Amino acid sequence: MIAGDLDAALLATERGVRAREPQFVTLGLSCGPILSPLRTRPRFVALMHELGATICPPLERWPIKPRP
Repeated sequence: MIAGDLDAALLATERGVRAREPQFVTLGLSCGPILSPLRTRPRFVALMHELGATICPPLERWPIKPRP
């Protein structure tokens, strides 16, 4: 994902899905933690519905704990 720019990340995801690029046409697309910030965006929700994917709830923070 393009760090900090959710609109650019969403556009790149839409383009990847439409081009059927392998990294975007997977079952984990709707639940992958890297795309969690996009899950509340209506365009992402519509894209996942178009793919027939079930969307996981967005994560509030990255699931990997930071180093102490």
